[in-house]
Amino acid sequence: MSNTDYILEQIVDKSRAARDGHFGVLSTGEKLAAAFVLNRPDLLERADYTMAEAVYRLEGDWLKRIPEAARILQDEAQAAEDARNEARRVTFAQAQTLMPERPRAAAEPMPRQPPSSGLLDANGGITRDDLVSMTDVMLCWNPNSADVRLVPWPDTGMVSDNYLHTHFACMDYVHEASFEERKLLAFITASQLIVRDRCDPYSVHKTMCRLEEYQAGLSLDTPGVLQPED
Repeated sequence: MSNTDYILEQIVDKSRAARDGHFGVLSTGEKLAAAFVLNRPDLLERADYTMAEAVYRLEGDWLKRIPEAARILQDEAQAAEDARNEARRVTFAQAQTLMPERPRAAAEPMPRQPPSSGLLDANGGITRDDLVSMTDVMLCWNPNSADVRLVPWPDTGMVSDNYLHTHFACMDYVHEASFEERKLLAFITASQLIVRDRCDPYSVHKTMCRLEEYQAGLSLDTPGVLQPED
């Protein structure tokens, strides 16, 4: 826009005001010009003018600048839309960076060797020798299914690639948490699988029963709980 074209500047400024809801404060000529710039026949009706009357009412200097003013506002609208789209892309990219990484390399040796996958996937009853810590295994699951599994960590066989979600040993904060914090996390996670992801409740419970942290929070009359040692 030329800095010396004051008429064009005025038309653009008043058209922005009309676009933003301030149509009523404009003069009659400004209202008619804004209606043309914004391509808003309803604004002509509000001003009680027909299109022919509006063309006749507007002076030649104003009328010939309508196309340029309309182009300026269209460019502004496109730039604003491009900025919104870029903001959405940036927000999505930032959200992606906040998602937990999987898998991560083991930061330090585990205090004991994780049990074999055969033991973790075995059916039937369990003993205290079968229990594992969530610092040694990943919980893997697929929503809307009974496909819930504990996988030794590190997952050298990449078994977890068959699952949409993983948790526990692949998260740094799990290794830093106390046993009581991990016990609470076990029950929060079980609730998320059942309520949020609609996993089969029995499969979730049966799998989680192999965790020391989960067992520690169960009442003695819960199916699958290990009775206290004598």
